[in-house]
Amino acid sequence: MNKILLDTNAYTNFFKDYPTLEELVQNTSKIFMSPIVIGELLEGFKLGNRLAHNIADLEIFLKENGVEILNVSKETADVYSEIKINLKKKGRPIPVNDIWIAAQAMENGAVLVTYDQHFGEIDGLRLWKAPTPLSQVPSPSDTLHPTRPGHQAANAPRSTIGTAHPRR
Repeated sequence: MNKILLDTNAYTNFFKDYPTLEELVQNTSKIFMSPIVIGELLEGFKLGNRLAHNIADLEIFLKENGVEILNVSKETADVYSEIKINLKKKGRPIPVNDIWIAAQAMENGAVLVTYDQHFGEIDGLRLWKAPTPLSQVPSPSDTLHPTRPGHQAANAPRSTIGTAHPRR
């Protein structure tokens, strides 16, 4: 895939050694992060017991080549409003944060990588099909993998996935 946007649970699972996510990231030239996803991650981190550690990992990830934090624009708001109206007409509401995340994926022509099935209610949203059931997805406050970026010793060499993304 050329461009993906990581949902909150996809970011978390990337740090949990999910092989299918690793392969996806290896074959992606651009990874988008939504400020809404970052906010959800920070909430989870603050509710967990590894706040500084998880924030450090996030900061390292966000600085990787190929990772871009998106802005919420007027166009994002327009796409959001269309999604919200269509979901209301269908009688299929989903969480407001997820509508914003979907709007950003659609605006930027990205595939949304998520484990949340309710995103399937959004017409026109390109979704990655998760191989793991939602019930098995860890929360962002869980402990991250000890060999992901930010977990390495300060003098440890750091490799990357493909040419642009963090690698254990």
